[in-house]
Amino acid sequence: IRKFPKGDVISVEKTVKRCLLDTFKHTDEEFLKQASSQKPAWKDGSTATCVLAVDNILYIANLGDSRAILCRFNEESQKHAALSLSKEHNPTQYEERMRIQKAGGNVR
Repeated sequence: IRKFPKGDVISVEKTVKRCLLDTFKHTDEEFLKQASSQKPAWKDGSTATCVLAVDNILYIANLGDSRAILCRFNEESQKHAALSLSKEHNPTQYEERMRIQKAGGNVR
């Protein structure tokens, strides 16, 4: 909330994305500081999913093994459908495992 701009902005989409990204990075940095100061140091990770509605647009940010899913009801077919809004960052995925290892972590 503190990072969210007050008043008019040139690009709402870019501003919201930057705010979410900066907030997730700051939270991660603070967690890593806390984790490394513990004896023994924490080796755990974290998960988070954030959904922000601005006018008629949803902004979704996530990290870790968490997902955002939207459930819709189709009036015509009278059926529910699930729509994935994010992708979990799971170390079983090659890109995520490489990111973790590049950052100095390990995956077992």
